[in-house]
Amino acid sequence: MGDRGNIFFVDQRDEEEGTCAGIYMYTHWAGYDLPQILQEGLKRGRSRWDDPQYLPRILFCEMVKDDIEGERCYGHFGSRTYMRMWEQKRHLYHVTYESRI
Repeated sequence: MGDRGNIFFVDQRDEEEGTCAGIYMYTHWAGYDLPQILQEGLKRGRSRWDDPQYLPRILFCEMVKDDIEGERCYGHFGSRTYMRMWEQKRHLYHVTYESRI
C-alpha cells in the first residue's frame, strides 16, 4: 500500500537509443500531492531552473519539508534502480521534470 510518486531529473540522454538516465526522487505517501509539491518547488527554485546541481535539491527539500526527520517516506535513487522497481510494479504514479542542462 501507499501513495507513491516520483520526480525524475534527466541527467543523460541517448537520442539514438531513445533512452535517458537520471535521478528519481521518491515519495511513499505523498504521490497524490506530488504535482502541487513540484509546482511549489519550481516556483521557489525559479532562479535555479538552469542549475542541475541545485534545482533537484530545492525540489527534494520541498518534498520533505513537513517530514524532515522521517525515516521511511522519501528517498532518491538512480534510474537503474527505478527500472528494477518498475518491473516489480512497485510504483503507481510518476511525474517527470527534465532540467535544461
